[in-house]
Amino acid sequence: MAQLTALLVSLLTLVLSISGVISTNFTIINKCEYTVWPGILSDPYVPAMSTTGFALQNGESMTITAPNSWAGRFWGRTNCSQDSTGKFSCVTGDCGSGKIECSGNGSAMPATLAEFTLDGAGGFDFFDVSLVDGYNLPMKVVPQGGTGQNCSSAGCVADLNDLCPPELKVTSADADGNVACSSACMAFNQAKYCCTGAYISPSTCKPSIYSQIFKSACPQAYSYAYDDKTSTFSCASANYTISFCATLHNTSDTISPGQSLNTTETIVSANEIYGLGFFSPENSNKHYLVIYKYTYWGGSYDDIVWVANREHPFPNSSAILTFNSDGNLVISDGRLLHVLTHTSSGGKDTYARLLNTGNLVLTNTVSHILWQSFDYPTDTLLPGMKLKDAKTGWSLITSNTSIQDPAPGRFSLHYLASRKELIVTEESEPYWISSLTGVLADIFVIDGDYITWPSSNYTNEDIRSIRLDVSGNFILERV
Repeated sequence: MAQLTALLVSLLTLVLSISGVISTNFTIINKCEYTVWPGILSDPYVPAMSTTGFALQNGESMTITAPNSWAGRFWGRTNCSQDSTGKFSCVTGDCGSGKIECSGNGSAMPATLAEFTLDGAGGFDFFDVSLVDGYNLPMKVVPQGGTGQNCSSAGCVADLNDLCPPELKVTSADADGNVACSSACMAFNQAKYCCTGAYISPSTCKPSIYSQIFKSACPQAYSYAYDDKTSTFSCASANYTISFCATLHNTSDTISPGQSLNTTETIVSANEIYGLGFFSPENSNKHYLVIYKYTYWGGSYDDIVWVANREHPFPNSSAILTFNSDGNLVISDGRLLHVLTHTSSGGKDTYARLLNTGNLVLTNTVSHILWQSFDYPTDTLLPGMKLKDAKTGWSLITSNTSIQDPAPGRFSLHYLASRKELIVTEESEPYWISSLTGVLADIFVIDGDYITWPSSNYTNEDIRSIRLDVSGNFILERV
């Protein structure tokens, strides 16, 4: 009888799966320190959700089951209240219904949106977090139990209200400070920002300086209308959590005195683009402290952007990063010691932080930067890094010895300010020389005795780093 029951249950599950009756659950969580009123809008011609709006206090959650093949969007409303007549309204994300339920109304801009199409092409769910209509609060989507090559977390966990350019800031007399960040389309109503008129196609509507600010802070969110490649995610057979005011991963960006980082631990920048941790090449006992592209980390050299101890690998997994008594960062395994930072200004108020730019800084409580990894590039230039001329002290990037050995290799990239040239040398002999013209002039900015990048003319936000590879090739690396 037990076997028959198990068989019937299995057959019932199979029938339900084939007929599409098994539905998708959305769990919406408020991790903000204030109340959020989620709103839900279903696309036309699909069944509506069982609710279209409700309140979540700090720490509260609600699970909703979506109809089959549902499509629509979620958003968060903030600073909501009822007036003396009972009319309900919100400072951001208001849907204009006059009630907590949105009842088929969408969100007023600006608002952070989570957009879904369930049971789409190939049986996959497609989803994204969009800043195309602006931003009002951090939001992330995490698939639960799904499958697919692109089945991963999406969202914007940065506080864009703090990073918002003045011309895009939205303020309100009913709330303190900046309550939202408008899109450039909403703020200026120009075709080049709205991707309309002469700019209606992907070939004519390019990332703007404003969308690049959004994309830099939130690489896993839509920044403008044609930002599909790095912003759309897909899963099969998944449920989803949608969280307000949460990080994509519960990891700190800081190491304080008394703390350490061992070979199994990491810290992650607040925007979750970069990570700091130990790396050991395949079939090797050597351990290196590295900064790497956290979002795309696959455990390969291609994802590493900085190596702390290129010439001083540690031979075992007992290595740790910690502070010495002077307040400087050191790597030690109990036998070997590598002093990473050298500053006489350290002390008990000193701490290390991995910034959103990928820059590891040694700083103090008054935010004075005492040391930074950006001053010591290895084989990669990140945006904001500088190459200095000989008059101010060489700052160069040097290739790795091999794809398995990050020790300094044969090739180096220099900047010659007197001739405004980039030069790659092979063991001190010129290998490649180019003046800063054409494409290079669009990429780099000359500022006295050094160059940095990207320039204001460079709009390809897919380029995230410049690498000198083991063969001496000068490579622009995409996302």
